[in-house]
Amino acid sequence: MNILFIYAHMDDETILSYGTMRRFIRDGHTVRLLTACRGRANTPQEKRLDAFGKIIGRLGINAVCGGFDDLSLTETAVKKLIGEQISEFRPELVVTHSVHDLHFEHRMLANCALLETRHTGAREIRKLWQTASQVNSWTYGQFGNFNPNVFVDISEFMSEKLKAVSLYTGELPADNLDNRSADAVMMWNRLHGCTTHVEFAEPYQQIFEKI
Repeated sequence: MNILFIYAHMDDETILSYGTMRRFIRDGHTVRLLTACRGRANTPQEKRLDAFGKIIGRLGINAVCGGFDDLSLTETAVKKLIGEQISEFRPELVVTHSVHDLHFEHRMLANCALLETRHTGAREIRKLWQTASQVNSWTYGQFGNFNPNVFVDISEFMSEKLKAVSLYTGELPADNLDNRSADAVMMWNRLHGCTTHVEFAEPYQQIFEKI
């Protein structure tokens, strides 16, 4: 099965779906990652790019970067980018951000993915999943609620995920009391693991399944 992960920024792929990608790859699926943004404009991004390259290398997947600056995305550009990847890669499963996410660029990608995956007549897309991180608790529901109904057991990959997360030293705060920290990522996966009686899980909301 071809599986396309669509995320806005370099680090989203690791925080949200490192374990899921790792598991899909182990199970013999073909995984591709589309990340829209390269980094912040006028800001050195060597460490971020280096971390991203190492993570993609560890996973052994094909990654495509849209090359946009963070906070500069437009719906027209994002829809074109997603549409091109769907037409070329022809995924059966698409995974992206939640429409209820705190970050406006995350919500933009989610909405564009919804638009691009609805035209499924001549395409192989059979499922669409959306996901959010622990930071989503900051929304206090003003963008709606992320209600996961799919939980991917990543227990065997959690230590590997935390090592990957730690590469993004410039993106995640060292303060473990911060909701964006690596410790908070682990607790989020632990919380959702408890939902299905496993140690750690990454949560998703399945938007549709074409049978």
